[in-house]
Amino acid sequence: MMSQHVQTATLTVEVSQEQSREGMLVEAIARSALEDAIAKLQDFMALRPDAREVRKALAVKLVYQGYLYDEIQTILDVSRGSITAWKQAYEEEGVDGLRLNYKGRKSYMIERTTRRSFELATNQRYLGAWGTGI
Repeated sequence: MMSQHVQTATLTVEVSQEQSREGMLVEAIARSALEDAIAKLQDFMALRPDAREVRKALAVKLVYQGYLYDEIQTILDVSRGSITAWKQAYEEEGVDGLRLNYKGRKSYMIERTTRRSFELATNQRYLGAWGTGI
C-alpha cells in the first residue's frame, strides 16, 4: 500500500504530465496558425504590385516572426502606430484589411459635358489636320 504522500506525488506528476501534453498541443496549434498567417502574407506580397500594400504585409509578417516594433520601424521607416493599425486590420479582416482604401477621386464632370468635350477635341484634331494640308 502506498502512503498518502506518494499517492499525492504520483497524482501531481500525472497531472503535470497531462498539462504539459496539453500545453505542447496548444503551442503546436498556435505555431501552425502563425506559420499559416505568415504564408498567407507572403502570398499576398507576391501578388500585389503596389509597394504600399507590400510594406503593410511585410510589417505584419515581421511582427509574427518575432521582430520588435522598434526594429520594424527602422527597417521599413514606418511609425509604431502604423504597424499596430496594420496588424489589427490583418487580424480583423485578413489580407483584405491590408489593401489600400483609396478609390480615386470622383469625377466632377457630368457625362454629357464629358461627351461634348470629347466631340470638340475630336473635331478640332480632324479640322486642324485638314486645315494645314497634312
